[in-house]
Amino acid sequence: MKNDIFNFRRFGKYFLTDIRGCWASYGLGIVTICILPLVIMYLLIGAGGVIFNLSWNGPTLGIRTMAALVSMISLVLTMPAKCYGKITEKRYGSFWLTLPASRLEKFLSMFLIACVIVPLIGGAITLGIDALVCALDHSCGTSLITGIKEAGISIMGLNKELEGLATDAESQAAVNELINTIERMEKGLTSPWTIITGFLSMTLPFLCGAVWFKSGKTVKTILAIMAFGAACSFIMTPFITGWVKEGMQITNDFEAMKWITEKGLFNKVILLNNISKTTTNVALILGIWFRIKTLKH
Repeated sequence: MKNDIFNFRRFGKYFLTDIRGCWASYGLGIVTICILPLVIMYLLIGAGGVIFNLSWNGPTLGIRTMAALVSMISLVLTMPAKCYGKITEKRYGSFWLTLPASRLEKFLSMFLIACVIVPLIGGAITLGIDALVCALDHSCGTSLITGIKEAGISIMGLNKELEGLATDAESQAAVNELINTIERMEKGLTSPWTIITGFLSMTLPFLCGAVWFKSGKTVKTILAIMAFGAACSFIMTPFITGWVKEGMQITNDFEAMKWITEKGLFNKVILLNNISKTTTNVALILGIWFRIKTLKH
């Protein structure tokens, strides 16, 4: 019975078959989505420079960051429906159910490919193309990879700038407490829990929508996300409003810093964000599993 639920050798064969099938149906789309926005932005900015300034200037780091975000968002939006949306169709769904693998193995394969492998491959392609463009054209400035490293260094240097704000013992204590808060916030934002939950919260909704909705999968998923976000905002509004009203009564900068650190607002926001995303991700995983478990044609 256990062998019928999960078998490593059988899962490996199905996983490789699933990867090949997904690549055959959407591999070209993945590469195009990851490359096209950056190339179009590069050509438009460069051509604009030639026309208006008579000089070629590549897109800045900020513009290329926006192009990379467009690529990744487009990939997350479209890939699940293209690779797994067909299982809700009667003909393909019946064929998919008869494939020699258990429902658990199919679920794990689907989860790994849609939520982990493809986004990582897409990110690697996007960063690689950007690095290549910057290496060939120095007018672009630093690559996205270098920009990410420099951003981390600049955040770390913020503490030294804050230390210069202190003018007396009281303000020094407030600054020290704020620096400690920022350090805790940095650890919270870069913790594996925050990164993993944030990553899955972007990919799981569209995979869930791909296997649940029979038509308009991407559009209906976006509408569902908007409705869920509106409900969460309605629930959280009283708490946020209370914090904002209390904070607006403070006019002194150091009193404001002291209030922020004493309340632990940054850490509370990060913790609430992680808890809510973890809960949502678990619900989405259960929804995908339930759909696969009960899918019939």
